[in-house]
Amino acid sequence: MQRFIAAAAGLAIAGAASASFNLQVTEIYEGVPGDDITEDWIEITNFGDMDYVFGVDGDLFFDDGSADPTVNERITGITSIGAGESVIVVISNSSSDVSDFTAAWGAANLAGVQVGFLDGVDAPGLGQGGESVYLFDSAAPGANIVDFTEYVGNDSGVPGRTWTWSGDADLLSEQSVIGVNGAFLAPTAAGNAGEFQLIGSPGVIPAPGAAVLLGLAGLSAARRRR
Repeated sequence: MQRFIAAAAGLAIAGAASASFNLQVTEIYEGVPGDDITEDWIEITNFGDMDYVFGVDGDLFFDDGSADPTVNERITGITSIGAGESVIVVISNSSSDVSDFTAAWGAANLAGVQVGFLDGVDAPGLGQGGESVYLFDSAAPGANIVDFTEYVGNDSGVPGRTWTWSGDADLLSEQSVIGVNGAFLAPTAAGNAGEFQLIGSPGVIPAPGAAVLLGLAGLSAARRRR
């Protein structure tokens, strides 16, 4: 059984444990050879049973494989990540790239999905040969790692398809397939000649996590009845 699912089961057994948020990177788009159409982006899902509120519970900072909190970028444009919610962070310092992301994946497909970007001057891109993604809780030396995730990359996959979470909290090794776990074909193709179809499920809770969240919802309901 995967580590996170086992941990969630342990939480359910404990019963008396306090509510908490649990933020994990669950989907990644690292671009394609040629015209990416949209900047790289990541999806963050809250697997906890409590909302994460920016500026109240803290802030989130993004970095790539350099894993250096002193050069990371603060995530902005998102107010909170609710329990069971998935949000998107476009790896860019420009809010206009949020519009490009929405156009590439289709506004109708993103209804209700929060999309943020980075507040800084040097947004790190994601390597197409696979890389690591870090979420920190500050930009200071010794910052805590909120989540760490690796993805396999285009060298071992099909460009244009996102890498998505399948139960392993530390590795995204499966690519999106149309109709599976909410993945869909974007209305715009990428590549210099439009040769790469964009397939992903931005903002859709990954199926393994949905089952865990359902269990946590039951646990929360049981707490309220006491």
